Amino acid sequence: MILLDGKKVAEELAVELKKKVEVLKNKGASAKLTAISVGNHPASNTYLKVKQKRCEDIGIEFEHQNFPENIDRQNLIQEIKNLNSSRTSGIIVQLPLPEKLKLDQNHILATIDPLKDVDNLHSNQYPAPTPSAILKLLDYYNINLAEHNILIVGLGFLVGKPLARLLSEKGIDFDTADLTTKNLKDKLKKASLIISATGNPGLICAHDIAEGVVVIDAGTAESGGKIVGDVAQDVSSKASYLAPVPGGVGPVTIIMLIYNILEAAERGVDT
Repeated sequence: MILLDGKKVAEELAVELKKKVEVLKNKGASAKLTAISVGNHPASNTYLKVKQKRCEDIGIEFEHQNFPENIDRQNLIQEIKNLNSSRTSGIIVQLPLPEKLKLDQNHILATIDPLKDVDNLHSNQYPAPTPSAILKLLDYYNINLAEHNILIVGLGFLVGKPLARLLSEKGIDFDTADLTTKNLKDKLKKASLIISATGNPGLICAHDIAEGVVVIDAGTAESGGKIVGDVAQDVSSKASYLAPVPGGVGPVTIIMLIYNILEAAERGVDT
């Protein structure tokens, strides 16, 4: 079984990104990411620290604006509007939002200036970072999508839906499923390449999959103070390739986000 090492891929891609930052500096410009979070969510704080370190290592300014959990929708929207008119290149809202804001989540995200929506949360101005990272990781390890019976498990707006759109645009056949799919186990057994992003720890176990399957774990959840994926550890006994959590898709996702930040910064220079 071969582990798909996202950290290794991210390090190699970071070299290219540093060169892009230098080109930007030679134009008298710079790139900046502003991350918004609401309340104190341990997993979110972990993600933001990793994003901050990677941005700063590459040469991108990082700003974190944390608002109290009791902030109301209108005040949060106003804060985003203020950022829209600032010099920041990209704006992200770290999810999940507190329960009281979840009903308004789409409206809140849609407030972000499309040209600064580097997480592709609503505007489709930039490639969605996680789906792009999945395809980049598969390409790096020379895994040919066209040769596989692909199953996407989970149809969320961050991973599953944009990934399905990307594959459709490339003319690649695939099947989909989610937690409500009655014959999920059957679909898992038939697949030769599984991409799971449901946020349900241990959803996929070794007895659910065929021998030699390629497994991409893009699910994230918190369990026992640790970040875990959808895939149980015993899957490594049957998979031919495995992108684990942590260390698989995640590090490359941040790199793909930074590609978007630099593109946004370039657009700012050119306008």
